[in-house]
Amino acid sequence: MQEKELLIKLLTSNLDFLNENIVSVIPDEYAKLAATELIGRLKDTTAILFDDINNKEQLKQIWGSFTSDPEVTIAIVGLLSSAFEKIEDERIKRALLSLLKPLVQTLAAVTDSDVRDGAQIEKIWKDFINSPEFLLFILENLEWIITKIIKNEKVRSTILKLIELFTKN
Repeated sequence: MQEKELLIKLLTSNLDFLNENIVSVIPDEYAKLAATELIGRLKDTTAILFDDINNKEQLKQIWGSFTSDPEVTIAIVGLLSSAFEKIEDERIKRALLSLLKPLVQTLAAVTDSDVRDGAQIEKIWKDFINSPEFLLFILENLEWIITKIIKNEKVRSTILKLIELFTKN
């Protein structure tokens, strides 16, 4: 028993060292938040591995909810938003930023306690593709999309004029 306690103290001490000396100097607040959450879960894992209680269920509880944890969600959104903001092509930047919410919701769905992952994910993405924001993105980029699909200039021009005619208020 003494060896287990010593090992727990050693592992916890190393994780505290990482938190105090490495995580504390990470310049990006979102990366720091993610690292802090990770270390917290590693500490919890260390403690339960030596308690001789249903480790499988305890590990599932600690790690199964990782991406649905509000702090982790904030970190993921922050890190991805920061990365997307560095993209120069506005169309790509806007497309990725519009995908951010459903992507994070999907991550949360696969790690939450609801076992109906397929139904949750389907609803997330149906809501997204039916949202006014998605429709607006499509309409704002319709000419570019049609240009990629229709190679004949006259046909493309006719299609765009028809769409313009039908979408005018």
